[in-house]
Amino acid sequence: MSMVVHMFLLSFLILTCIAKKSLELHPLQENVSEEMNLSKYINMEKFTRNEVLRYSRGPKTGCEDNSIQVANPSECEQAAQALNVRYWGGSGHSSGADPKGCIYRIPDKDIYFNTHSTGSLGRNDRQLICESSATSECDIPADSQISVGFQYLQIGEWRLGDPDGRHFSIAHKDGYTAMIYRSDGTIHPGPRICCGLDQLSTWKSSTTPSGVKFGDKFVQIGEWRLGDPDGTHFSIAHRDGYTAEIFRSDGTVHHGPRNCCGLWQLNTFSQSFKDIHVQFGNRTLQLGEWRLGAPDGTHFSIAHRDGYTAEIFRSDGTVHNGPRNCCGLWQLNTYENRPVIKSCNAPTV
Repeated sequence: MSMVVHMFLLSFLILTCIAKKSLELHPLQENVSEEMNLSKYINMEKFTRNEVLRYSRGPKTGCEDNSIQVANPSECEQAAQALNVRYWGGSGHSSGADPKGCIYRIPDKDIYFNTHSTGSLGRNDRQLICESSATSECDIPADSQISVGFQYLQIGEWRLGDPDGRHFSIAHKDGYTAMIYRSDGTIHPGPRICCGLDQLSTWKSSTTPSGVKFGDKFVQIGEWRLGDPDGTHFSIAHRDGYTAEIFRSDGTVHHGPRNCCGLWQLNTFSQSFKDIHVQFGNRTLQLGEWRLGAPDGTHFSIAHRDGYTAEIFRSDGTVHNGPRNCCGLWQLNTYENRPVIKSCNAPTV
């Protein structure tokens, strides 16, 4: 019996020592675990805190004020990395059951880019991946007569905007819409003054700034990008992949729809928001080698630095294509006597 009691006491002492040792180690293990969890959510070597906070999950019906849905698969993957969420699908996957674009699947805890042309809002377990669209990274100078509202950019007497996610319009404040671009890459010139979808201007849109953001030689307005992809061309393209119009430095205009391949598309959706390269003048926005502007309050033009004006829009809703490089009102570009007021050429933080 004494041997049994002895063995029991010895076993009890051994177990007590092990338990004590385990308790001593537990706080250290907890700290290590906490540190590992932090690195899991924020890879500090790759992302700054500002970059992590740049992205968020928004409602499936649309990103909240001062944010827009991430524009393309590469930025969608970057957002997933910054949020430390699994990304799948590579350059995109098409699903008619999910919202289109960059989305978060709640049950699967992952992010992917849905390339479906329309998508669906039927599921309640999906969220959009949004990024800040605040323009404070490149404040527009007050004396430029350029302003931002809800998914529109106003330059002088003209508004360039996205009224509904599917169309893009260029319209004068007198009521005429000179051009409508559609997400399928087709163009619909004016003049249009009435009614509803025939006009599609943004002159009745809210003046609260949202949905407009500048990037590397482009501006994104709602679902559309206007920009300089290579110094020679200027394009107007929709997020779904169709380019509606391409302007060339020789002043020629090339209409869509175009969605393939290379120089035939020439959109700017592969260009980044991280580096802003835009310039502002009086009623003038310069994107790369191109200027968009209102030379006199009645006209709006798109012109290249080399001297050719590719397109002129008039306040009566008519459109006048180039090439034009002489003289006076036949050219109507904004390169003459329009010094740059402000340049935004620094990387964002």
